[in-house]
Amino acid sequence: MTPTPDSLLGIASRRAAVEGIDEWRALMLVLLAELRDLDPSPELSDVHGVAADYWENRSGDPEALLAAKKRGREFLDVHKTDDMRTVQTRPARALLSVLEPSGDKETASMTAVWVCLLSRDPG
Repeated sequence: MTPTPDSLLGIASRRAAVEGIDEWRALMLVLLAELRDLDPSPELSDVHGVAADYWENRSGDPEALLAAKKRGREFLDVHKTDDMRTVQTRPARALLSVLEPSGDKETASMTAVWVCLLSRDPG
């Protein structure tokens, strides 16, 4: 079943309550799990690793996330395309969503919509 923004936000909210973590961290954990199926370019494995370390292992710092986000944007600059859902750039665009150290409710909602859009098979 393809997730919806509301389902992702609901899962994150329940996870936050059960684990006693803030809702942004819970959403990032849910999104990381969702993004595993997108198979990012090997060039982005370090970017994904930074996000996983920060959110799942609670290691690293916000500056490391922002540096990884910069590397992700540089990847997209090199692989420019008008179609944001190409096989090559779709995972990179989605990966950018888990590289924000914090966010409010509105940002969480927009992020969930973005990931759902990019998670769908463009075929």
